[in-house]
Amino acid sequence: MTSLPLRQSSTKTKTEMAEGHDFPILFTIEGSSRHEVLLTSPNQTLSTLQTRLTDLATTSPNCAEFMSKYRNRSITETVSEIRVRWAIADSSGTTAAGGSGRDGKIWPKETVLTEENFQAVMRLLEWGGGRDVLDVRMVRGEGVGGGQQWEKGMGGK
Repeated sequence: MTSLPLRQSSTKTKTEMAEGHDFPILFTIEGSSRHEVLLTSPNQTLSTLQTRLTDLATTSPNCAEFMSKYRNRSITETVSEIRVRWAIADSSGTTAAGGSGRDGKIWPKETVLTEENFQAVMRLLEWGGGRDVLDVRMVRGEGVGGGQQWEKGMGGK
């Protein structure tokens, strides 16, 4: 029996293959319907991602709050926490997106993004193909000269 010829190996090294490329990810602002999609990469840092999320949350029409044009401009919002909401299969083995999900008995529902787990989580998000979502918690505070901060929905001016 003749064997098939072997496929020529790629010219990329293992480290080049492991390097992440830009991929799209959906994020939502916790407790609202505010959302947006951005391109990100495992090569970023957590602080860079937080800055990009903060910028998008203030400029994107998808992230605009109801009646935001009447809001006090000295009040700013910044990212205080990012959680990944993982796509989990239900008991029948299907996910809401219709794709294959992770086993909910062993896979967590969500993970807090930290400096320590950032690159690993970003790679999982990249491989997940858009099934997972970033839940972003924002903190409101006074702009220049204020210093007082409070969580969204916890009162304020």
